[in-house]
Amino acid sequence: MEVSLPMWSLCAQLCSRIKICKSINFITWTNTCQINYAEPEGNMDGLNQSVGNSFVAVSSLAEELAGSCKGHDCTVNEVCIPQCPNYICVPLLEAFAGRGTRDLISTMLVHVGESLDTSQMELCGQFIGPGVKGQVMVTPCITFPRGYVVKLTSVNTVLKPLHLAEVEVYGVVDII
Repeated sequence: MEVSLPMWSLCAQLCSRIKICKSINFITWTNTCQINYAEPEGNMDGLNQSVGNSFVAVSSLAEELAGSCKGHDCTVNEVCIPQCPNYICVPLLEAFAGRGTRDLISTMLVHVGESLDTSQMELCGQFIGPGVKGQVMVTPCITFPRGYVVKLTSVNTVLKPLHLAEVEVYGVVDII
């Protein structure tokens, strides 16, 4: 299975939420996440080195990467979607089919941190759509991330702009 994602860490996180995933390939040039149902057998001599591309075996990923989906009981035909504080299991075809609809958000990630570098930010939550016109999306953080930058990333199978009418962010101020 292939899906377009902006970075390899999100590809790894997706893999951790799909029971059938045993390894991933992330192709930086095209932002393509390939979900594989097997790991290479024996030695890894058949893997080609390339700049910017990544291969990761699921056995090398930290279980905590799955968030509230850690130890999920979704079937091999489902993807685990974190829902604070638990999760839901969504059929794979439903989760990734029909994501090319022009005016709808299919998936949006919410990161919080102290810079715009997503690799230095904490994944706060996500919206799994598709969305509908006029919908109010509430994405509560599962943890209490520190930071003053909130980054919304549209993760769609078809490249398209993210249009939001209004964004409200609520948090707690640390007084030291």
